[in-house]
Amino acid sequence: LKMPVRPLQRHRAKRGAPMVERSLSSPLSPLLCFLVFSIGTPFPAAAAIGPLGESPGIVRTVPGENESEVAPTASLVVEFSKQIDPRTVTPETFRVEGAEGAVRYNPETKSAVWTPLEPLERSKQYQATVAGDIADLEGHRLSFTYHWTFTTRSTEETLLNILQTTPTDHASHVPVNSLISVTFNRPIDPASLQADSISVINEGKVAGSLDYDPASRTVTFSPASPLAYEQGYTVILKEGIGDGAGNRISAAKSWSFTTEGPPLPVSTIDP
Repeated sequence: LKMPVRPLQRHRAKRGAPMVERSLSSPLSPLLCFLVFSIGTPFPAAAAIGPLGESPGIVRTVPGENESEVAPTASLVVEFSKQIDPRTVTPETFRVEGAEGAVRYNPETKSAVWTPLEPLERSKQYQATVAGDIADLEGHRLSFTYHWTFTTRSTEETLLNILQTTPTDHASHVPVNSLISVTFNRPIDPASLQADSISVINEGKVAGSLDYDPASRTVTFSPASPLAYEQGYTVILKEGIGDGAGNRISAAKSWSFTTEGPPLPVSTIDP
C-alpha cells in the first residue's frame, strides 16, 4: 500500500510571528512538527525544531515583541537554544531595518548581540530580523526567519544604567571558565574604571582583570583561573563608574550565580 507524500508546506502568520512548518516525514509514519513560542518568555526544551529537533531555535529576545520605551542606545539580544556558529552571525543575518549596528556572538549565553553604531531615533518603531541562515555548530540552520518590532522612548535618558549582566542574577550551572560582564546603556568613561570596579567573591576575592569594549559598552571581568565547581559567587559593581557626561553609578550593585558541577568521570571496561 502506497500513500502519497505531501511536500513541505510553509505557512507564515502575520509579520512578527515565527513560521510554522508542517511536514510528513514518510508515507507510513507522518510527523507533524509545530513551532509555537512566545518571544521574551523562556520555555522548556528551548525551541527545538525540525526533524528530530536538531535545528536551533530562539529562546527569547531583548527587547521583546512590541516592547516600548526602549533606550535608543540599547543593545538587542537574541538567545538561542543551542550553541551557534559565530561565523553565521553577521550584520546581514541579525539586523535592524533603518539602522546600522555591530553584531557579536556570546557563546557563554548562546546569545547574539546587536549594538547600534549611532543612537536610534526617538519615538520610532523598528523592526529587527533574525535570518534563517544562522546555523549551529553542526551546520543545522534556524530554518525560519523571525521578525519582531519595538519602539524607542521619546524622552532623553540621562541616568547611567545597567542593561545586562552575564551571568544573570541567580543563574545556575554557569561554566567555570565564564567571563563576568556588565553592559551599560551609555558609553563609559574608561578613566572611571578602577581595578576593583567589579569584584567577584566566593570565600574571598577572585583574582582577575578588567577590560572595556566601547563598541558594546561592556565591562568584562576575566578571572585569572577557572572558578570552582558547584560554588556560589557574588558579583559587586562598585559605585563611581561614570559616562562622559558626568553621570555615575551612585550605589553599588550586586548579583549572584552558581557554577556548574564537575564533569562526570569516564569509565572504561577492559576487554
